[in-house]
Amino acid sequence: MDVINLKTVVIAEKHEQVAKYVAGLGGSAKKFNGATQLEHGDLGTTTIVEASGHLVGLVEPEKYDDKWAGSWRLDTLPMVPKEFKFALTGKMEKKRFDIIQREVKCADQIVIATDPDREGENIAYSILERIPGAMKKPIKRLWLNDLTQKGVAKGFANLRDARDTYNYFTEARTRQEADWLVGLNMTRLVTLKLQKRGFEGVFSVGRVQTPVLQLIVDNDNAIRDFKTQKYWKLVLHDSRNNVDYTTDKKISTKAAAQTALAAARQQTAVVQSVSTEDKSTTAPKLYSLTDVQGEAASQFGWSSTYTADVLETTHLTEWLTYPRTDANYITTNEFKGLASFAPTIQSAIDLPFDLVNLQPRAAFINEKAVQKAGHSALTPTLVDPGLDLVNIQDAKTPGAHSKVIPAEDRRKIYRMIARRALMMFAPDMKTRVTSIEVECDGQRYSLKAVKTTDAGFKSILKETVRNEQTPDVQEGQQLTLEPKLIEGTTKPPKRFTEAQVIKSIFTKYNLGTPATKSEILHTIVEVRRYVNKNTKGQLIPTERGITLTEFLRGSVFVSAKLTSAWEDYLAKIGDGSGKPQVFLDNVVKLISGGLSHYSTAIPELSATPKYTAPVRSDAIADCPKCKNGQISLVSGEKNSGKYSFYGCDNEKCNFTLPHKFGASVLEADTIRQLCVNKITDVLRLNGRKGSYQARLKLNSKYKLDMDFVKEGRK
Repeated sequence: MDVINLKTVVIAEKHEQVAKYVAGLGGSAKKFNGATQLEHGDLGTTTIVEASGHLVGLVEPEKYDDKWAGSWRLDTLPMVPKEFKFALTGKMEKKRFDIIQREVKCADQIVIATDPDREGENIAYSILERIPGAMKKPIKRLWLNDLTQKGVAKGFANLRDARDTYNYFTEARTRQEADWLVGLNMTRLVTLKLQKRGFEGVFSVGRVQTPVLQLIVDNDNAIRDFKTQKYWKLVLHDSRNNVDYTTDKKISTKAAAQTALAAARQQTAVVQSVSTEDKSTTAPKLYSLTDVQGEAASQFGWSSTYTADVLETTHLTEWLTYPRTDANYITTNEFKGLASFAPTIQSAIDLPFDLVNLQPRAAFINEKAVQKAGHSALTPTLVDPGLDLVNIQDAKTPGAHSKVIPAEDRRKIYRMIARRALMMFAPDMKTRVTSIEVECDGQRYSLKAVKTTDAGFKSILKETVRNEQTPDVQEGQQLTLEPKLIEGTTKPPKRFTEAQVIKSIFTKYNLGTPATKSEILHTIVEVRRYVNKNTKGQLIPTERGITLTEFLRGSVFVSAKLTSAWEDYLAKIGDGSGKPQVFLDNVVKLISGGLSHYSTAIPELSATPKYTAPVRSDAIADCPKCKNGQISLVSGEKNSGKYSFYGCDNEKCNFTLPHKFGASVLEADTIRQLCVNKITDVLRLNGRKGSYQARLKLNSKYKLDMDFVKEGRK
């Protein structure tokens, strides 16, 4: 088609991207009817529309089946839709969708310009699927690593075929449907079972959040169960060099330790081996999102979600590359660009040093890793913050529920990431490591002495280095060493911190995605209140969190190993080698297995219920309302005290009658008469002003009514 007549619609994810895209495309833009339009040499009449996040979401269970609506019941589980349904999530979302639909219908081609990740794909295709004919039009994909004018212009000049990244949408959609299945089915199951045992509230279960919670609870249990024990270690002290030759062997009793000490004093230590190695250590790897979140938690005490917000606003300022990345590498071209721009970054953060490593190295360059991750590591862009870094302003996060990010925090995050990137070009640290092994009384002892010959990047960062005394000994030499006993105590495991969970635990068990890790922790701590975070950032499970994991103990739904395997298969769906239905069928199978298991299993719980589980008496009468259940007295105890009422034992029926009526107690015979005849004989009842006579009866809606009877009337 002639470019003059070509109409292109560009779908942005957030409002803040629109101005960046206009700047990168060039030309004069005008706004009309909720969209932004300009003329472009290659794209023709180009209209930019914005989604402002997820406009479309999965519908709630009641939209599929009436039996899934209302009160939760075990006999309605599992809830497995034949086909998942999606809907616009609100009025504002519908307004934005209508604007996008209007422009897409008029367009000759579509450019997806949402965030370059799996959720960005999900946002775009969830919209396009709802627009008749949209999926049949030519679709291109804008895939950016930064929002600088140069970066945006390059991205639009090199648009990808949307089919290259479509599998990311399939992966995100499958993850979304699996989360629905696990979350809604298992939440209802666990909540109903725990409520029946006297626990209050909803116990939310998540495909990833619950295994993460289990790891935090396991850590807490290990600390609680830990028993401190004394131990002794035998060391050989070299007084001339003031160093110790040590062993890992621990002696559990003082008597045995004294015996070993006496024996060692009778022997001479002989050098068995001496080796020296010169080592060169490069600077630490470049940051991924998880690395930054962990570092910010350690340095600044920030939560992972807050760090993500700070990164997002600084990325939108064009100073940082795309933040939601799990890569620790960049490409050769990116390295060359940063190498040329490094002096400008040095000036911006006031970190002068000689740039000596200006050739790409494997420690930082990995084209395949970048391609697999979809993004490069987090680095500064090639935009000079200059005086703006000094005069930086507070900023708001994108979206309807925006938060203000202080200028100082944006400055901190830029400096931290810029420092790490600059270290690629700094000198390596050089060390000489001497390893010595001696033998005494049949036991081997070792010493490792590290001497730093060139602090390299460590000196620039003002970090301490090791310079340890190195004994001058030869192999076979006999040494005069003094055996000593060192007393110690075993230490409990360290309590998990948010920084540790973000930096290590998520990575070790392959849980979550760069975009979801902080949200998972936020849900566990702030939303569900399964875990408390103390002033040191340590994570301590609450009674509710412990109760949930105890109930699910040993099941697949708290298994980090299984969840990791799920993430591996979801990644296969993302690269086109996995099948969504195979994955979802497996999820449904495991949910069905869980329902079957917990239909009879009664897990042992350590917490005391908030109320005693209700107890039913023997049946009194058939239910007059549903005709299927039986009426019995139900009694129990809550925080507010004891309670009792008559109710139907059919879970689908909500028919109840009071046990206490005013100041009177309704006995079983009265209830039986009421259920059978729908009216009682004349009763003497007690009220506030004394006793009176009346008949109780059921009305047409099976509610309790009363006919007063005058005294003396029969």
